[in-house]
Order: sequence, then C-alpha cells, then structure tokens
Amino acid sequence: MRRFFRSLTTRGRSFVATGVVVSAAALSLGLDSLLRAGVLVTALPVLAAYVSRRSDAEVHASRVVSPARLPLGQSARVELRLDDRAVVPSGTLAIDDEVPWALGTRARCLLRRGPRRRRHVVTYPVCAELRGRHALGPLTVRTLDPFGLVQSVHVLPHTTTVTVVPDAVPLHPLGPVGAWSGTGEVRPHALAVGGAEDVTVREYQRGDDLRRVHWRSTARTGELMVRREEQPWQSRAGVLLDTRAVAHAGAGATSSLEWAVRAAASMVVYLATEKITVRLCCGGHGESGSGWHDRSTHSWIQSGPLLDTLAAVNPTPEGTLADDVATLTGESGLLLAVFGGLSDTDLARLRRLPGPARRSLCLLLDVESWQLEQPGPSRQVLDRAASLRACGWGVSVVTPHEELPRAWDRLAQAVGGLRREPAPAATA
Repeated sequence: MRRFFRSLTTRGRSFVATGVVVSAAALSLGLDSLLRAGVLVTALPVLAAYVSRRSDAEVHASRVVSPARLPLGQSARVELRLDDRAVVPSGTLAIDDEVPWALGTRARCLLRRGPRRRRHVVTYPVCAELRGRHALGPLTVRTLDPFGLVQSVHVLPHTTTVTVVPDAVPLHPLGPVGAWSGTGEVRPHALAVGGAEDVTVREYQRGDDLRRVHWRSTARTGELMVRREEQPWQSRAGVLLDTRAVAHAGAGATSSLEWAVRAAASMVVYLATEKITVRLCCGGHGESGSGWHDRSTHSWIQSGPLLDTLAAVNPTPEGTLADDVATLTGESGLLLAVFGGLSDTDLARLRRLPGPARRSLCLLLDVESWQLEQPGPSRQVLDRAASLRACGWGVSVVTPHEELPRAWDRLAQAVGGLRREPAPAATA
C-alpha cells in the first residue's frame, strides 16, 4: 500500500481523495448514483497502477557523443538511444539526462510509447565552457500511465565521459627545428676487413619495419631481431608545463595556469604538425605525461592523448620543479617549457637542462603582474629571464592579457638570435 501511494502523482492523489470524500458523502446521504461515481473515481488510480506495473519500463540506454574530444568553447552533439523492452508498452516516458553545468543544462523530453515504437533516439547539444573531463548522466526515466495518475521512476547509473581539451592556437614555424631536435638510432654503415657489412642487430620492438628483420640472427637466437643501422632518424621534443599552485596566480579562465595550459596545448599541436614525437611533463598528470608514446603511432596522431592529459591538469602541491627536471635531465632534442613563478632553487635546477645536444626555450609568465594586474613586466621576472638566458635558455616574458601568438613570435626571434655552437672540425 505504501508503494502504491508513493507511485501516485498529484493528479492520482487528488482522484483518490475526491473519490473517498464523494463515497463517504454518498453513504451518508444514501445516494447510490453518487456512490458509484465515487467508487469509480477511487478505483481509477488503482487500475492505472496495475496497468502501469504490467507496462513498467525496462529501458536500456546508450549515448554517442560526437566529437568525443571537444575543444574549449565548441559544441558537441549527444545522441541518446533508448530501447524500450516492456511487456505492454503504453503511456509516456519522461526522460531526464543529467548534464553538468560546464556543458549546459539538463536534457528533458517526453516520448510516446507503443507496441510499434520500441526504439527512441533523442539528440541534444552540449557546449564546452570549462576544460576537463565531464560525465553525462545518470539517466532518470519516469513511466507515466495514459491518464497521468501513476508514475514509476528508474535511474540508469551509466555515464558517458566528455573530454573538453584546451583550445590550441595556431603557431608560426619556429624554424628548422628538425636540424637540432632529432634523435634515434641512425648508425653509419661500417665495413669489415673483408668488405662485408658489419651488421649490428637488436631485439624487435613494436613498430619496427619488418623489412629490417635480420633473419640469420633471428634463426640463431630464436627471437625476432632487426638491423640497428637502418633504423630511421626520429625527431623528438619535450614539453614542460609548470603546474605548481605556488607558481601561479588568479582563478578561473583568467588565471595564469589556464594561460599556461593553453600554451602547452598549442605547443603539442605545433610539434605534432611538424611530425615530431612529443613527451609531456606536467607534474605527473596521467601516464601520457610521464613517458614517450608508442612509436608505432604517427606523431601527429599522438597529440590526442596529450591533449586529454592537459584537459585534466589541476594545480599540484609540489614546491619545486625537481621531479620534472630529473625526468628531462640527460635527454637530447628540443625542449619547450611554460613556467610560472620561479624561485632561486628552480633556477639552479633549470641550469642543468640546456646542453650541446638540446635547445631549450620557454615562456616565462609574469605571475606578479597577474596578481597586481600591472600593465608591464615586473622587475623580478626580468631578473629571472636574464638568469635563464645566461645559462642557455631562450626566454619570452609573458604579461597578463597577452596573446599567445605574440609571445611565441618573440620566442621565435630569440631562436634566431641564439648563438649556435660551431660544428666540430673533421678529423683525418
């Protein structure tokens, strides 16, 4: 009985209350016709509840979001597919799909049920207003009888994740980065005394060209071996993003951290366009930020997982850049960095990154101006920039409300102005 009253709508409760009052009045007045009307009004919600139990919704739902990776400020289309498996479908389905505020308002609609309308498709738009991973759902399905007297509520806990990535800004070419950002296993062809090629082999790795397999060594060792000297040259680059809470200022979309995340996303897309394999270090956010990607995938396709990592970036509690610097120390190739506020300890650690085989460039955010909203760069950030340039960094100081392409162009000018090491003299 409690379940019956709980399933009644406001209209159904009104019918029950009216029927009881009319029946009581008919009994006291001795009016048989009025009594029959009161019993009918009271029995109608009971009959509707019985029919509703027979046609109770057994809905299976699925969502398709296109595109699943959504740039900030863009819109996506959500397709909600419903499969009604009730024994006797009748009445109306009220659909309420929960949508987080960062993607818009919740989706609501009414669907008519029938024996020939078992499948329903509902589409609604979502707009990305905040970077991150957002969940659509759960889905609430309400079954209403044809008279609107009884309803049953079902909650489908299945959710769908929508990833809102930072909007990457097109950047101008930085110059011939391939001339000094490459690394790999290119080895010269060595000739033995008899004139035969001195082949050096190694174990097969996923992504190696099968035409490089050395079958003689494979037959001898029992494992697939490939020739080392014919491996292609692979250009690599690292992107370092400073995500420390102590190194940034501001809140929301105008904070220095959001500016830095957008800059790192633009760098990743730029390097992927140049077909350079990218390594992202951003305070340990996600697996893709801690190592190289699979070499079997083209570098211009690998920007997707890196953008997913940047979408989930939050301020980290670390006080220094020790972990990121230790990860990148000793590697070669191009290094692009976006720094917030730097301390003397950070400067001492960053001196170890530039080297003869590495070109290090950075965007240095003027966090003090972000706090005080000063129009020009502060004295402190200019001193930090001078210290970085003295140890081999190319630096572009970024002030609040400055556009990324303008700061990037200054960095490209710094690359042109950097003195390159002379080539070693050829030996006899």
